[in-house]
This record gives sequence, C-alpha cells and structure tokens, in this order.
Amino acid sequence: MEADETRQPFNTEAYAAAALAQGKTLDTVQSELSKRLQQTQRTLFSLINQRYEDFLGLSTSLTGIDTTIDELRAPLTTVKHEIHEVSNELQTKLEYMDSRLAYRAQLREKKQVVRLFLDLEQLLNRVGVVLKEAEAAKDLEHVTCLERAAVDVSQIRYFARKGSEYPYVVAAQQRIQHIEESLLTALEQSLRPALEKFLEQCTTQNDMDPQARQTAGTDETANLIAQTLRAYSTVEETERAEDIMRTALVRPTVSHVLGTQPGRGMGLEPEKFASMLGSVLQFAKSTCVPLVKSIESHLAGSNGSTGDKLAVRVVWRELSSCIMENLPLVFVPGMPERFHKNYREACVFVSEFSHMFSLSNDSLMVDPVYVEFSRKWQLSAYFSIQKKHVIAVLEDFERGKPLDAARGSESNGTRPSTPAPKPQVEQDVLQIKHREGLLTEHAARAVWAIQQCWTSNVYLEALAA
Repeated sequence: MEADETRQPFNTEAYAAAALAQGKTLDTVQSELSKRLQQTQRTLFSLINQRYEDFLGLSTSLTGIDTTIDELRAPLTTVKHEIHEVSNELQTKLEYMDSRLAYRAQLREKKQVVRLFLDLEQLLNRVGVVLKEAEAAKDLEHVTCLERAAVDVSQIRYFARKGSEYPYVVAAQQRIQHIEESLLTALEQSLRPALEKFLEQCTTQNDMDPQARQTAGTDETANLIAQTLRAYSTVEETERAEDIMRTALVRPTVSHVLGTQPGRGMGLEPEKFASMLGSVLQFAKSTCVPLVKSIESHLAGSNGSTGDKLAVRVVWRELSSCIMENLPLVFVPGMPERFHKNYREACVFVSEFSHMFSLSNDSLMVDPVYVEFSRKWQLSAYFSIQKKHVIAVLEDFERGKPLDAARGSESNGTRPSTPAPKPQVEQDVLQIKHREGLLTEHAARAVWAIQQCWTSNVYLEALAA
C-alpha cells in the first residue's frame, strides 16, 4: 500500500493547501510531510536492494559513450555539409527557373501587345475600306456596310482601352477618333433621311390600311431604320440615335401642333388643349406606333424592351418636353377650373399613350421626363386655391348668401366661360344631401364645394403610393 502511494505523483503545495483547508496546523502538516519523506526513502532503499544488479549496471552501461559520440560526430557533420550544399544547389536552380518563367511571361505579354498592335492596325485599315464601300453603296447595302464598320469600331475601342498606355495606341488615337466621327456622321446621314422619308410616307398614306402601308414602302424604310439603330447600339451610341429620332421624327409635327397656340399657353381653353393632345396622340398612333412595332420586329431577340425604350425615351420624352416648352402656363393653377380640366385631359393623354404602345407598368413611371412632367402640374397650389373656395362657400352660407358656381374663380379675378346656372347648383346640392343622407344643407354645400375640386377617376401618384 505504501509502495503504491509513493508511485503516485505528489504535489507538496497542493497537499499543504488541502491540509490547511481542513483546519490542520502548520506543525501537523510539517509532521505529516516528514513521515511521507521517510516513507519514500524506505521505499527507494527497498527498490535498490531488490534490483541491485540493475542499479550497478547503470554506471557500466554508460562506459564509452563519449567515444561513441565522437565517432558519430564526424560523419554527421559531413552529412550536414552535404545537405547544405544540395539545398544551395536546389535554391540556385529554383531561382534560375523562376527567372526563366518570368522571362517567358514577359515574352508572352509582349507577344500579346504585338498581337494587339497588329489587330488594331488591321481593324483600322479594314474599317477604312468598309466606310469607302459604304459611300458607294445605297439604301440597305449602305446600312449593311455601316453595320460591319460599327462592329470593327467597337473592337477598335476595346483594343484602344486595353492598350491605352502604349505609345503606338496613343499615336493612333487621332486616327481612331477620325474613324469614329466618320462612322457616326455616316450613320446620322443614313438615319435622318430615313426618318424623314418614313414620316412623309405616313403623312401621305394615313388613310391606308397597315398592309397597304407596308407595300407602299414604309416597312422597308422601317427595316433600314432598325439596322441603323442596331449599328448605333453596336458602338454604344444609342443616346445619339434617340436624339436624332426625336428631332427628325417627333419634334417637327408636335411643335407644329402645339406651336399654333398664341401666348405659349396663355389662357388655353381645356377644349383647345384636349384637341392638341388628340392631334398629338393621332400622330403617335399613325406614325410612331407603326415605326416602333416595325423596328421591334426587325430587331430579333428584343423581347419587347426595344419597343418600350423607343416609346418612352424617344416619343414620350419629345412629346412631354414640347408640351412643357410650348404650353408652360397650362401647368399654372391661376384659373382653377381650367387647370382642373386640363389636368384631367393630361391624365387621359398619359393613359392612352401608355395603352397605345402597350408599355409595361414601370417603364413610363420611372422615366425622369415623366417625373418632371408630373411635377410640373402645381397640384399643391391648385388645392390651396380650392381650399379657399370651400371655406368661402361655407362662409357665404353662414351669411345667408346664395350659392355661386363661379365663386371659386372670383378669388382670382376671373370667371369660368360657362358657369352653371344657380338653380341647377341648388338642385345639385339637394341631390347630394339626399344621396349622401346628410342632415343639413350646410354639410351638403361643403360636399358640393369639395366635389368641384377633383374627381375620383383622376390618378394622383402621391396618393397611390
């Protein structure tokens, strides 16, 4: 039992701490430790006596160990030097291989640069030849040559961006710019006459059915326009093409329709405004819709996105911009009744335009020009004026004054052109009172006054969110 205890690891500090924790005194702990020391010594002596021969052999087995170590030191040192030599040799070879690989990488990069220069020079020469071929060609063949040139110019731009830091590419920039300008000029000279031709064809053949219009050449012209737009898209110049379409196709007719109003919108009657918008929609229906549909059919893989973009970014932007430019006072609610009717006509105009081109839900609403057009209508000022009108109607009732349908415009010093007769107004108030189940005429007059401000079939974007 004692021998088993002595074989176990013994920690003096832990033993003393445990004994003190049990309430033993230092003398008692010291006495126990002394007894354990004596016990350990007896166990050691007993073990030596039992295995005395092994104990004596410890000293004899170590005899000559120094000589053995000295004998091994020399070959071990030799092996160590050999290992260092091999390591140094391998390191040298690795560094040589790294240098060769780096050299090969440099050669590969230089080869790519040379290939870039050769490809760029080949493209510059080829696009020059193609542009000359385009000058000699006409109509569809001319546009086909411009499409080929547009593909080459797109690649030229890629190579020029990739090698912009090399002197050869820098020196070729002027030549590249000249080719780009030549291509864009040729595209514009092809697109603008085609648009004018299409507009003329549609203007002179509005009474013909779609099939007859195609046989008359509009479809061929639309195909020419579509291929030209594809060339613009290849060189990432769609905004330039859209601007040409706005100025050559949409602006002339719309400016003529809206520019006939003297005073640039001053005192514009709702009937006149509705007639203008109707003429604009008729133009869009007879000219712009067929063109957009034809372009979309000729550009395979557009999935409707091309038609939406053309309808919004070309037709809508030019229509709304011309309205804002030529009829600025239509948006001012100085005459509330006219403003009210004109805004209703504008809402109908937007709805019919969207339906005419089968626009998706958000394609028109997110357009910045549409947002500007919506904000142009000063609805907050209009409702502020009509609020005063409602208050005035109720105050007149309190004073015993008769209800006046023109009261809303009197605050601005104007009167509507055809105010409702007073008996009819009183009759409308009585109908509201019975229909809504109101108890007092005062409440019926308030409802009547509020109904003069707006109608439930008008879309208000701020209230729709």
